[in-house]
Amino acid sequence: MLQAQIRPPHNNAGVLRPPTPELPPDDDTICGAIRYHTSLWNVYQKPFPGAPEVTKAVLADAAKFEARIIEASCRNEDIQDNHNVPAWAAALTQEFRGVRTELTQLRADVNQLRANQDDLRNNVAQLQTSLRNDVAQLQTTSNGLRTDVAQLQTTTNGLRTDVTELRTAMVDVKSTLHEINTYMASNRNQTLGLNNLAEVPFPDGRHPWGMQYHGQHQLPPLTSKADVEGLSEAQRKAYLKGYYPNIVVPATLQEQQSAIMSAIGCYF
Repeated sequence: MLQAQIRPPHNNAGVLRPPTPELPPDDDTICGAIRYHTSLWNVYQKPFPGAPEVTKAVLADAAKFEARIIEASCRNEDIQDNHNVPAWAAALTQEFRGVRTELTQLRADVNQLRANQDDLRNNVAQLQTSLRNDVAQLQTTSNGLRTDVAQLQTTTNGLRTDVTELRTAMVDVKSTLHEINTYMASNRNQTLGLNNLAEVPFPDGRHPWGMQYHGQHQLPPLTSKADVEGLSEAQRKAYLKGYYPNIVVPATLQEQQSAIMSAIGCYF
């Protein structure tokens, strides 16, 4: 089944929007949509000097884009699940075919006995009665199996729905936990003092202190305003990319330092 193309979010000055996603979406596409929405939300909640303007319309468009990506992924999983025929169903079909073959052979034997053995007519009649009873019993058993299969299909469909909802909830919870950790660490730094700042994780949950960038280089800890002011250009850009993914890096040195200090809760 072909899926309709999902358009990327509308253009917004200063925001690097995600490209048109491939369908069905993979894990990287889903995480990219979540990061884009989270980045806009962070700037909307705590704008800093030089940050792009994030309106409610832009934020809502980012949320819709994230929801469409997740919905497309879940819909694709449901389609794949429906194409998978259970092994027990194939085995049951084969068993029914064997029963039908046996019944056909029995009927042929009965007809042959009728033609060649007149003295066995009574026995043939008894055999027919027995066969009818067996067929009726088999039909009853088959009807019960059909009922069980229908109930199992209903239960399976319910489980698929529950799994889809759980996956969506887990993605939301992980994103929310990362946002909460970043927000709490940033707020805690406002009370720790000028030279005693704690590490503030990136919105995606990564811890920047000691993290490699540009190959073998490592990001230095930011425990004070002086540490922020002492960052090289490459280090500033690495921190800004982590704290504000998909956001254009501010042009001036002062704006870059201000954005980093805002992200780590350094307002001294």
